[in-house]
Amino acid sequence: MSKFFYSRVSSQGQNLARQLKMADQLGIPADNIYSEKKSGKDTNRAELKKLLSVLSEGDELYIESFSRLSRNLSDLLSLCNTLNEKGVALVSLKEGECDTRTATGRLFFGITACFAQYEREILAERRAEGQRIKREKDGRCGGRSKVSEDKLATAFDLYQNTDKSVNDICSIVGISRAVFYKYAKERGIVRE
Repeated sequence: MSKFFYSRVSSQGQNLARQLKMADQLGIPADNIYSEKKSGKDTNRAELKKLLSVLSEGDELYIESFSRLSRNLSDLLSLCNTLNEKGVALVSLKEGECDTRTATGRLFFGITACFAQYEREILAERRAEGQRIKREKDGRCGGRSKVSEDKLATAFDLYQNTDKSVNDICSIVGISRAVFYKYAKERGIVRE
């Protein structure tokens, strides 16, 4: 019987440290910790596949929360069934150390997984509604805001009529250097 830990974040900019600290506090050896930075929208993840291939009867798989294992109910239930068939206990720390080895743990797992799916769907509906309202109001949704002509005029005036650096001008006006150079190129603005 061995203890394993699976940690996952959705993007490269996110940090696994909090989850890895949990694994360390459980005394799980580094060789038994499987981590990846990949979306949980499906189960086609390299480290998850490696982990599933090494788990055997009597092992315990610890996760921070069900959402780290999967982002949708059907995949989560399928993974849990795979683990149960192998005789592997799934223990979620966030959901009150839910342990699928017990009938109560399996019941709690099912209820919690349904609520997690419900929460994700509600958030998606709210996001879509907000985007629809913004589109109706502004005619667009998402993307970068347009740079005001006043800011650009001020920036180019400072550029052509002072000796301030582009960095200073961008800081004063409140635009990025990329925006400055993009519009300067489009408009043929040069310093004389």
